[in-house]
Amino acid sequence: MVTNRIVLENQLPGSPSTEWDVNGAGTQDIQGFATRASLQPGQTVSFKVRLAKPEPFRIDIYRLGYYGGAGARKIGSAVLVSIAHTLAARQPDCLREDEGAEVPTQLVDCGNWAVVASFAIPSNATTGLYFGRATLLTPNDNWRTDDSPKRFDPSHAMVGRDPLLPPDGSLPHAYGAAGRNRPRNALAMPRASHIWFVVREPPSTAAEGPGPDRDLLFQVGTDASPSPSPSPSPSPSPSPSPSPSPSPSPSPSPSPSPSPSPGPEPQPEPQP
Repeated sequence: MVTNRIVLENQLPGSPSTEWDVNGAGTQDIQGFATRASLQPGQTVSFKVRLAKPEPFRIDIYRLGYYGGAGARKIGSAVLVSIAHTLAARQPDCLREDEGAEVPTQLVDCGNWAVVASFAIPSNATTGLYFGRATLLTPNDNWRTDDSPKRFDPSHAMVGRDPLLPPDGSLPHAYGAAGRNRPRNALAMPRASHIWFVVREPPSTAAEGPGPDRDLLFQVGTDASPSPSPSPSPSPSPSPSPSPSPSPSPSPSPSPSPSPSPGPEPQPEPQP
């Protein structure tokens, strides 16, 4: 019986790539980022988005995975603030650290943008790589399926959508696996871009132990506000070993006192 959460997740039905994919890096008409790159289930991810002009948009949340070859599965949709389309079109210019610097760094900081949407990550969300698809709801006013502003391209035109070509498709144009003038896997709503973030599981406890069925990614140090780790108790400094007391220098042996020299031997008294 399969118990690995990643395997079970990838067995769920996915979403077609024509729904969640984007062309290249996405359209420049809508760009954004998540305020935190790594979160846990139950937390809320916020999005800062900038529009080229005020127009309706939405942000759908997907998890990247196998899903039978579909590539991703829709999890839900972000909640927009009340004036999101107006606020997103009035975002200030990003800050550049190279302005006025002696050595240009080319670093760009868009943290001065306002939050326009948020999404509450489900408490049972499976760890993995997630993204928000920021999609403009107004279709482009030309025939292009890749959101290009180019009005006429005889090599990639579509029948009935290019005003400069006959509607019957009598001229030779793009030909693919789906037939002439029918691009394969054309995106349903091409005016979109991706916003990426990671959902990870809480650090495993000592009782549970780490394991591939608990977390898909290594997330060491990715939390923006990690809980302070308890400072290790200082190991008691080893008590200095008593320096060996110097062995007492042998006291000089007392020099033997000289024995008193014997006095003169007594002479015998003379006999009368």
